[in-house]
Amino acid sequence: MVRIGEFAWAEMEPTEGRLDWEWLDGAISILADYNLKVVLGTPTATPPPWLTTAHPEVLPRDEHRRVSHAGSRRHYCPNSPVYQDYTRKIVTAMAKRYGDDARVIGWQTDNEFGCHDTGRCYCDVCLRRFRAWLQERYGSLDALNEAWGSVFWSALYSDWNEIPLPRAAPAEHNPSHVLDFHRFSSDSWRDYQQLQIDALRERISDRFITHNFTLFSSREVDGYDLAAPLDPVSWDNYHFHGTTPSILAAIHDVRWAMKSRNYWVMEQQVSNVTWAPYNPTFRPGEVGLKVWQGVPPGADGMVYFRWRAARLGAELYHSGLLNHGVRPTRGYAEASEIGQTLNKLVPMLEGSVPQAEVDLLQGYASRWSFDLQPHNRDSRDDEAFRRALMGPCEALWVRNVPVHILPACSDSDLSGYKAVIAPALNLLSSKGAEWLAAYVRHGGTLVVTARTGFKDERGQVPGPPPGHLPELMGVTAEEFDSLPPGRVNHVRFVEGATGSAPVSPWFEVLDPGAARSVAVYEDDYYAGRPAVTMRELGQGRAIYVGVLAGSDLYSLLLDWLLPLLDVGAALETRDGVEAMARVGPAGKVLFLLNHNRAPATVTLLEGTIDALTKEPMARQLELGPRDVRISTVGMDG
Repeated sequence: MVRIGEFAWAEMEPTEGRLDWEWLDGAISILADYNLKVVLGTPTATPPPWLTTAHPEVLPRDEHRRVSHAGSRRHYCPNSPVYQDYTRKIVTAMAKRYGDDARVIGWQTDNEFGCHDTGRCYCDVCLRRFRAWLQERYGSLDALNEAWGSVFWSALYSDWNEIPLPRAAPAEHNPSHVLDFHRFSSDSWRDYQQLQIDALRERISDRFITHNFTLFSSREVDGYDLAAPLDPVSWDNYHFHGTTPSILAAIHDVRWAMKSRNYWVMEQQVSNVTWAPYNPTFRPGEVGLKVWQGVPPGADGMVYFRWRAARLGAELYHSGLLNHGVRPTRGYAEASEIGQTLNKLVPMLEGSVPQAEVDLLQGYASRWSFDLQPHNRDSRDDEAFRRALMGPCEALWVRNVPVHILPACSDSDLSGYKAVIAPALNLLSSKGAEWLAAYVRHGGTLVVTARTGFKDERGQVPGPPPGHLPELMGVTAEEFDSLPPGRVNHVRFVEGATGSAPVSPWFEVLDPGAARSVAVYEDDYYAGRPAVTMRELGQGRAIYVGVLAGSDLYSLLLDWLLPLLDVGAALETRDGVEAMARVGPAGKVLFLLNHNRAPATVTLLEGTIDALTKEPMARQLELGPRDVRISTVGMDG
């Protein structure tokens, strides 16, 4: 299949009201001649010049009220009634023409909501709608002032029209005020997307509707909310400078958890990108590595971006399956081989899904709250949250233990997981705390990290950290310490695990209360004080990790905890060799990926069969650099 149209508004509607479908009709017909289906993208990410010239009020404004000008992409405000009207018209026109076309199998809304830090607009329309949103949320100014703690810095509001947007100011705004603005902004994109979905659903019958999320999703838009009406979810998989295999694995896990079902990759990189600080080309075998890494976590569709390298516009250096001379590239050759292999795997993968016994909880509001008050200059711009999330994620990935990353809401069912990890879940209501306590009482193992529960859902501190969780965790934080770069402490395990790990930059000095200490600090004035505690409650256990740590600490913790919970790996391998599986009606399909530049040896289980040749595999398997092997275990036939 081919995705087209997502940036083509000016071609579809060259001037206002004059629609031109001839070129698109021709493109769909040519693709159909080659047995290629089409996913149509709504073109709203790139409003045409005639629209922004006639209606400059649709352009977004930043926190300084500066206009984000036209001539690029994503230059519109989702709350603009003018832009919403034009959106409804073009999406409806597309749906009328192609809604019943059997060659069009699905639709994509817009393109990468929130990309380029466009998730928040500070225009006057947003100001009016934000005030209306607050009135609906709180009902009265007394309730708002209480929720925000507006008495601080003399910000008590006596009229809804007094409430500003959190635009640029001499000092920081009230964090509860800003948190609600972030919620409002995310809701604005959810509602704007729903406008498009409603216009499509009237005319497209049973075709699917998706949206192509970016990497971890824009941190400015709640990806779980945006995903709720979609089927399937999709995302754009780009390996830029600094991205590790474990980071990409975590993003795949997030995509599956958005709807607890399989998903698509709508843009799969084939070599260079244009926008990273450094843009190395893919080495031989890397296309396969990136594609095959997505299949075990639940990717059911892979669409390469792009078909042919562009000869004009902003993405001239972006790679394609064909080069600028319209000749096949190395990426094309690898993609062809992958396609042939996938055809053979379809019977084995049909109906299969990723299975996991460990869940991590992620909440976008917690990310926003964390970012508003990082308490450490080097932990801004979502860096602190990503570090908190990737510490346990990387340690699990190295051990080939599959995970899901569910939304941190009390509607999520945790009963099927042996362990649940809450990394820096900064906002936690009393209802959320009870949800976690119920999981523990019924036999679950909960691992909570520092800064979890520090604030309630309003952004206020409900009591000594961890907020509503001290009774469950059996621990409180007496003090917290946030150190600059280069200063670390060390944590040594005194129960269960053995060894010591360096930790930074956030440390909590814990009073264990009803919990017992399982690890202690080794340095500074709190040396010997608890750093990690555990409390057994009901049939389960609650573990509190009082630091924001990297994978070094979690490696020690998991070496002790996973065997205790009988959580197994897909296969034990050396560092840099990933082993993940999908399980379905036909059995288990195991994917082995060597992310290293050097060969690696893997010891297989007895009875492992090569998925492609159907021949038994030797116990000792030699994987070449960036090599991929696919096997089956316990499959029929």
